[in-house]
Amino acid sequence: MLPPTRGRGNPWLLAGALIGVFLLALFFESRIKSPVYDEPPHIAAGLSYLATGVFRANLQHPPLLKELSAAFLLLGGIRWPRDPVVDRFIYGPAGGQALE
Repeated sequence: MLPPTRGRGNPWLLAGALIGVFLLALFFESRIKSPVYDEPPHIAAGLSYLATGVFRANLQHPPLLKELSAAFLLLGGIRWPRDPVVDRFIYGPAGGQALE
């Protein structure tokens, strides 16, 4: 029986090169493409979830991905606005009734 032979090259080097090519393609494509029409509201909803702890904005999808995308906004220094209109949207009117 013959001993197994190893192929040429290092698989980790090849994997690293492929990841590098992917990241370069991702960077150059992101400079010419814009977000899909529904992505900014999802990210804003995630920011409201992280800032207020209230899950009221944009309830169409589960909140985890929204919160993860909003975490990068927080890391970038973007904060949820403190404004009476925004507070009324999140917490409801002064009478305590929820907005529908």
